Amino acid sequence: MNKIAAIEQEIDVLKAKIHSKEAAARMHYEKVKADLRQLIRDI
Repeated sequence: MNKIAAIEQEIDVLKAKIHSKEAAARMHYEKVKADLRQLIRDI
């Protein structure tokens, strides 16, 4: 495999990692928001 193809593959891997981290952060944010709403209801 030539160097350019190897670099492109590495970039794709990094993009995938970033994307999954963003998705996880978004899910966490939605859960926190839901928890806060529940707390407000309980008060």
